[in-house]
Amino acid sequence: MSEKNEVARGDKSAAAVEPDDAVAVEQTICCPSDDFKAGMRQLPGAVCVVGAAHEGARRGLTLTAICSVSIDPPSLLVCVNRNASAHDLIALSGCFAVNRLSTEHMAEARVFSGQCGIDGDLRFAAERWGVLKTGAPVLNDAVAVFDCQVIDSVATKTHTVFVASVLAARLNPSREPLIYLRGRYAKALAA
Repeated sequence: MSEKNEVARGDKSAAAVEPDDAVAVEQTICCPSDDFKAGMRQLPGAVCVVGAAHEGARRGLTLTAICSVSIDPPSLLVCVNRNASAHDLIALSGCFAVNRLSTEHMAEARVFSGQCGIDGDLRFAAERWGVLKTGAPVLNDAVAVFDCQVIDSVATKTHTVFVASVLAARLNPSREPLIYLRGRYAKALAA
C-alpha cells in the first residue's frame, strides 16, 4: 500500500484505507447540521446583497457566501439558495451584481434577508439603486460593486454555485465594511 493511502493516527500508527473504503467513510460520517452552522458562524463573512434583473423584475438577497476565483480574468463565485427569489432571475438572466454593504447598510441587509417582510421589487428603494453594464441592480453607495456575467454553475442539494466574470466594478473604500459574525451584523475592526 502506498503512503498516499495511509491515514495517520494519534498514536503514530497508520491504517491503510483503500479508495473504496474512503468513499464509504465519507458517506457515513457527517457533522451534525447545528454544529456546522455554529462553527460557520465563527467565520466573519462579508455582507453582500446580490441583485438580479430579468424582463423588468428585480430580486435580491443578502448573503456572505462569496469568494474571489481569479484576478486574471476577474471572476468570483456566489452560493445562492435555490429557494431564494433571486435564484431563478440569476439563472434566467445569466447576470447578477454583488453589492458589498457598509455599516450604514444594516437596514438593507435585514430587508434583503427577508427579516422585514418586504419582497420582490419593493426591496429596492429607487433613489439608491442603479445599473452598470449587465442591468443587474447595484447599490449606489455600496463599499464595492461587482457587475457579473455567469460563466458556469454547479447545483448542490440546496444551493447553486454561480461562477461569474466580473464585467465592471465600482469602489467606495471610504465606507466601513459590514460583516456577519456569531449570528450578528458587526463592524470590522482594523488591525
